[in-house]
Amino acid sequence: MLAGGVPARRFGRLSERWQKMRLHWPLALVLVAFLGLGLAYSVTMPIFEASDEMHHYRFVEHLRLTGQLPVQIGGVPKNLPRQEASQPPLYYALMAGISWWTLQQPAEITPNPHSTTGVPLALDNKNMVLHTPAETFPYRGPALTVHVLRSASLLLSATSIALAYALALRVTGGSRALAAAVAALSAFIPMFIFISASVNNDNLVTAVSALAVLLMLRMLQGEHDWRQFAMLGAVLGVAALSKLSALGLFGLLGFTCLILAWRERALWRYLGRGLLAGGIAFIIAGWWYLRNLALYGELLGTDAMLRAAGKRPGSYDAWALLSELEGLRINFWGLLGGVNLLLPSYYYRLYDALTLLAVAGLVVLLVRRWRGKADLDAASLALVTLWPLVVGVSLVRWTLMTMASQGRLLFPALGCLSLLLVLGLSSLVPRRWHAGLAWALGFGLFVLAALVPFRVILPAYSPLPAPTEAEAVALNHPMHALYADGAIELIGGQLSTARVAPGRGFELDLYWKCLRPVSENYSVFVHAYDRSGKVVGQVDATPGRGLLQTSLWQPGLLVHDHYLVPVGSQAVAPGLLRVHVGLYRYADRTPLPATDAQGKPLGASLYLASIKASAPSGAPLPLPPASKVDADFGGQIVLLGYDLPSREVAPGQELRLTLHWQAIGEIARDYTVFVHLVGPQGLVAQYDGQPQNGSYPTSFWDKGEIVVDPVAVPVRKDVAPGEYQLIAGLYELASGQRLAVGAADYASLGTLVVR
Repeated sequence: MLAGGVPARRFGRLSERWQKMRLHWPLALVLVAFLGLGLAYSVTMPIFEASDEMHHYRFVEHLRLTGQLPVQIGGVPKNLPRQEASQPPLYYALMAGISWWTLQQPAEITPNPHSTTGVPLALDNKNMVLHTPAETFPYRGPALTVHVLRSASLLLSATSIALAYALALRVTGGSRALAAAVAALSAFIPMFIFISASVNNDNLVTAVSALAVLLMLRMLQGEHDWRQFAMLGAVLGVAALSKLSALGLFGLLGFTCLILAWRERALWRYLGRGLLAGGIAFIIAGWWYLRNLALYGELLGTDAMLRAAGKRPGSYDAWALLSELEGLRINFWGLLGGVNLLLPSYYYRLYDALTLLAVAGLVVLLVRRWRGKADLDAASLALVTLWPLVVGVSLVRWTLMTMASQGRLLFPALGCLSLLLVLGLSSLVPRRWHAGLAWALGFGLFVLAALVPFRVILPAYSPLPAPTEAEAVALNHPMHALYADGAIELIGGQLSTARVAPGRGFELDLYWKCLRPVSENYSVFVHAYDRSGKVVGQVDATPGRGLLQTSLWQPGLLVHDHYLVPVGSQAVAPGLLRVHVGLYRYADRTPLPATDAQGKPLGASLYLASIKASAPSGAPLPLPPASKVDADFGGQIVLLGYDLPSREVAPGQELRLTLHWQAIGEIARDYTVFVHLVGPQGLVAQYDGQPQNGSYPTSFWDKGEIVVDPVAVPVRKDVAPGEYQLIAGLYELASGQRLAVGAADYASLGTLVVR
């Protein structure tokens, strides 16, 4: 019988605990939603495409296969974790233990040589590594290991969310609604989900930091005997073995000891307890820092890390740091992949609005607290404010040393940041609305986060749909060039625009077809040349948006690529850019020769099309001509005038002059310019060519545009001295038909003397 016995008391305690747990069902709902989102992010993100994931994985791999910690001395050997090699090892040791049954040999990771890492506006080659079908489900080998480690990291981040909830309960006096809002805000930040669903030591340090702050908060609220300090010391030791950013927690320990000593007027007691916590932390983690001192001559190993990660070039001041705040903010909310996958722009606007409202609310809350109308504990509020500040200062210091202004590095303080934001938002609404605020915030952020795998991640790592044969036939620039001994055919290209401004870019589609299996990986190049022959635009890429390397192509495969080709501001404008394309071997930069279907060589750099480089808005107009003409050619083009340095020329010399044309209507055809010198002997000098030495056909001229066209007219050696008539005009090359100028078919430029 249970009544009155030990089993009855145990049952009663279990029942009481169950009832308490039921009160926190919103947290359980948030955690289930977070884990579901994390799995969605994990399966849609190819392995090693999360920021630094391949380097974190290499640390785990090295530790698992060799049983030794990596040493970061002299260069970065293959298969070692680069700058992560000098990171504290606890996360990697945990992951090595978890992966004992899957990680049996080093992973073959082939970097994408044309990855657009760190370039969010690029359209293609978002992937940092080249992928193979071996990575698809059902997972095996390295793919299985990565997904196992990602799942373990998700569980660590779920712990962080639960601790943020507990932290909020402490600060808000037990408000489950606000605590649920804090948990939801932490859980549904796309960048946090993304990092949580990757192999990254941030996931451990975030959880351990949240636990340390919670323990210190408990101390400030009355639970501060020596056992609590001993427990905190153990947690701080674990944190110090997780990541260097956790070392700021020792500053929080000092703050906590000072507050308690001041409250109880017991400086020596809390100095001793603080030293107890620090001593336990040193026993747990001190060996790692002494190892750094022995290996690198420094406790933290940051110089060794900087040698691998790369130091920030040049000097860097506070103003330059402020210029990176936008990138830091974007990276905090969501800049995925290799720092190159932006969320839709409205995401950032919504998050900014949320942040501004929260900051305004925090000001209101502080005013209320100052007036005694808010019951928040000042020390508790100071603690949860101080930790984000400490992490922020650490981030600024690291940013001054290397290119690391990434908002995700604030995640060790995420629970505190979320709590501050929720406190600010909640101060703007009545208390009875707090539950509604939690539901609205949680649901809205969940929906935004749930769209990311399908709107951002999957499209970035999926090749474009293969074109149909009908689409391939309808290209405006067909090519049908063969490469690699007839294994690959460049079907053609499609320019989406006829004009581009210098300093901007134009979009280009290329279509390829595999005719026979290909054994090598080839790279695509697109070059844009201005009229001087200088390359002013260039793209180099792995085909299939970086996801279909040619060694994977099978006969019959059609590949569609879409490129954004940047055009340098130095491009001559107005003028034409000639677009050339081709394939080459990346290893030795050897271009592949192309042939037509009959085997006739076409060269290695194939002319595809021309695109106009338009003069930038507000560009100065050309100087007016020295001699005016104002001859209207068929209502399409006016010859405004010309510059002629001298009206004398000798036989056998070149007559140099500059014509000034202006388009006054739409010009659908390419007209040829002629300049003739005529006299009693007939035609004695002649020039025929398209404007600007053939580099700027009239069909590219815009209405109202003025085109300055220098020409050189060779004069025959046998010309008799005398006076000659200089005339100029336009004609259509195919028919020879001249454009009319009133009743004539040319414009007179006056007389010239041959001496």
